[in-house]
Amino acid sequence: MSETLARHGANRPLFLWCYIEVDQQVHRTGYNAEVGTFLDALEAFARELASGPALVIAH
Repeated sequence: MSETLARHGANRPLFLWCYIEVDQQVHRTGYNAEVGTFLDALEAFARELASGPALVIAH
């Protein structure tokens, strides 16, 4: 992500979409420690992006 943003530059708008699928893992294993760790890391990454000029939307 950082490399993409650096190459693009900050002077023009950029729409970056990312599909993250956790549902299948949850159905296989439940909300185990691995899923929790992944979701925590995803939240930290989203917060890091949102602290800058990015608008982060989760759906």
